[in-house]
Amino acid sequence: MGKKKRDRNRVSSKRAQITIFIIVGILILFIFLSILMLTNQLRKGQLQTEQEKVLSKVFQKEALRIFVEDCLADGIEKGLILLGKQGRIWKDQGGLTSFSEGITGITYGPDEEKIAYGITRGEEPFQYPEAYPCATDENAPEFCQYTYPDITVGFGGLELRAGSIQSDLQRYLIEQTVSCVTDFVAINISATAKVEETDIDLKLAILDEGISVQVSYPLKFRLADQEFFQLSEFDFFHPTKFKQLLDSAILFPLEHDQKFVDFQYTDAILRSPFFEYGNTQQFIGCEPQEGYYLCKRSLPFEKYKNLNLNLKILPLEQGDDFFIFSDVPHIVKDKPYTFRIARQNRPPALDYVHRSQCLLGGNPEKSYDYLVIPGDEKFGQINIVANASDPDEDAVEYDFVSEDFTKDSTYPDNVLGNVFFTREVGNPGWYKIIAKAADEDLEDTQTVRVLVDRPITMNLDLKSIYQDVNLFDSGVYFVSREDPITLEVTFPQSSLTEDLEEISLQYIAAGQEFTFPIETSTTEPPLDELGTKLTTLNIPQKIGGGQPETGEDLKNFLDRAYFTTHPFRELVLGKLVLDYNLNYCGAFAQSQSAEAIVSVTACVPHKNPTNPWAYPYHEYTYEFDEEGNTHFKEIEKTANPFQATHTCCVGTPEIPGKWDVAPAGTSCFESPLPDCEGNIPEYTALSGNEGYLLEQKLDYCDGQRGNICGNPTLRKSQLWNDELRCGNKDTSLSCDKVVEECYDQLAWGFSDSNNDGQNDLWCHGKMGCSSVCAGPVVAEIGAPVAKDTLYNMNLRAETNFFTNDEALQVHCECTEQDRTAGNVCDNNFDGIFEGTCQPDGLCR
Repeated sequence: MGKKKRDRNRVSSKRAQITIFIIVGILILFIFLSILMLTNQLRKGQLQTEQEKVLSKVFQKEALRIFVEDCLADGIEKGLILLGKQGRIWKDQGGLTSFSEGITGITYGPDEEKIAYGITRGEEPFQYPEAYPCATDENAPEFCQYTYPDITVGFGGLELRAGSIQSDLQRYLIEQTVSCVTDFVAINISATAKVEETDIDLKLAILDEGISVQVSYPLKFRLADQEFFQLSEFDFFHPTKFKQLLDSAILFPLEHDQKFVDFQYTDAILRSPFFEYGNTQQFIGCEPQEGYYLCKRSLPFEKYKNLNLNLKILPLEQGDDFFIFSDVPHIVKDKPYTFRIARQNRPPALDYVHRSQCLLGGNPEKSYDYLVIPGDEKFGQINIVANASDPDEDAVEYDFVSEDFTKDSTYPDNVLGNVFFTREVGNPGWYKIIAKAADEDLEDTQTVRVLVDRPITMNLDLKSIYQDVNLFDSGVYFVSREDPITLEVTFPQSSLTEDLEEISLQYIAAGQEFTFPIETSTTEPPLDELGTKLTTLNIPQKIGGGQPETGEDLKNFLDRAYFTTHPFRELVLGKLVLDYNLNYCGAFAQSQSAEAIVSVTACVPHKNPTNPWAYPYHEYTYEFDEEGNTHFKEIEKTANPFQATHTCCVGTPEIPGKWDVAPAGTSCFESPLPDCEGNIPEYTALSGNEGYLLEQKLDYCDGQRGNICGNPTLRKSQLWNDELRCGNKDTSLSCDKVVEECYDQLAWGFSDSNNDGQNDLWCHGKMGCSSVCAGPVVAEIGAPVAKDTLYNMNLRAETNFFTNDEALQVHCECTEQDRTAGNVCDNNFDGIFEGTCQPDGLCR
């Protein structure tokens, strides 16, 4: 039992020893690890300290600045060479602009080098390409109405500027700076260092003597999980004559080539002190030309000449030009420098084709570029002269295209000069002609809107209302002051432009003016037919309206209170003036006049054989027989007094200028019809003697009027056919005192009432016509009739103006006194008084 106890004690002692050893071992391991960790940390600290010492030493010695400046100096030269080779630094090379074939540049040569355009055709596409060279395509189709030498527009787009070159080079150097710094860190610090991207502030200026660069670079990189930062600044200057090249050979010429169509981008011009250009404004030194001024502008020719470079211009496809400036000194070190730039072909700039244009922004349908007025000396034809200027100095060809017109002639030809488009115009209307100016590949066009307006036809024509009368002779119209005339006024149709027209018609004579009313709303022919308006003025017009046509009108023809529109009252020489004015588009006045010289005469010798007597005898109407002779036909109450023969006007109707009123007393009427009005002076005109004998009325001119027959002083009647004959109430109402049995019988004459060949009645009494006698005719003893068997009572009464039986000493039937006196008698009405009154009252 004791042994077992001792054995148990030994076992417990061994276990305790093992536990102590384990604890001591763990402690020793912890101490070792702690020492190891401390040692490692000490080594790290020492390494970091050493690294910081290295970096500090590097930066303190400006190794980075020196390295980067050298690197950037190489970058500038590379950038300049790249700029010279391409004209730009493209975006994929660090520049601003991406290359796009035919838009920003062109590929050249077998290596397909990407050459930049210094000038392009401009922003495209316009909705209306024909707007070129205007800045916009607004206000179609006239746009900005470009006409040489408008210098407010540009010819294409100026793509290469000082700012774009500077930006390209600046961006390129920024990339070069990053590359330089990255290389420096890898070489001088650690190949495992990772440079982080930061914003670099690089300022570049292209100066006269060189290129100045200022760089502020916040350098930041990571190495072995440690981040390092250092703000580095570089400031250096690279000497070069690059700006001199840009100014004199590249930028200045490109700017002027884009702005002035006159500028020629050639070596000869660049070596000249100035170039000439057209301008609409005059400045000092400008010389006046036809429609513009020729001015001069200075060029930096001294800079250009000092470069002593060579310029070669190569034509490319599609009309582009390739400019190569070679052997340029002092641009890059120890190397001849070349700068290449392309110029995209630009179309010719066609001058705005126009003539008296009207551009109505709010009414394009009524707008036009070219006005044609048929028949007008200046505007009568379409005679277009096209002019264009090519900004690239290319040859220009001209052409015209139209569905409405055909080109008639080209002079001298479409290559060497201007094209004349000449065409006789036809119907009024709106037409189009497309004018074209083209170089080898491009063209500028204009749709010329042509307005062919109606002709401005003006005329005055005075016409007589009488067919036999000629009013015109030797440039003068002869107008009677007492006769109506017709004035035909010809003036244009209304203009297609609907502009306001002014028309006036005046008669000017003896310092007086008379204005006629003109009715312009006369019905017009259709607008697609050439024609004119015609209005007819009937002169004069009666107060209240109407034309003269009655006897009262004729009598009062010269009465101002009776007629209006009658200026031809005074016997003077005057003129009619027709004025027409149309103010096209409110800016261009087209005026035209027509005149007619007028000589006012006293009358016109109109003749009318069917109405041969002037008023008031105009109603006596005649007719022609088979032999061409005229005979009285009837009294026509509706006869126009103006159309009757003007018997008191002398002259030949066809020969004006010698017309005049007949002298007073000139016979103007011999009545074709007898009457019994009693107008024979001292005979039938005496009271109570009218109404019996047939008379012929006679009238005479008064010396005042040519179309009126009437002289109250001289007017009279005479016996019809120079015999005393009783009238007939049935044919002349004025013969109302004649006994019916004596109608148309000789006064105091015998008649055969029953047509048996024997006279059986004797007319006697008042004027030999008031009574009829069936018994014997008795003559007093001693009466002439009793003594002369051949005695003619009718002739005796006519000769002695007897008015009754007593004057002839005769009476009807044997009276009581006759029976005792033994008076003689005629019982068989043969005019021989061979009988005697018997106591039984009979004649035997």
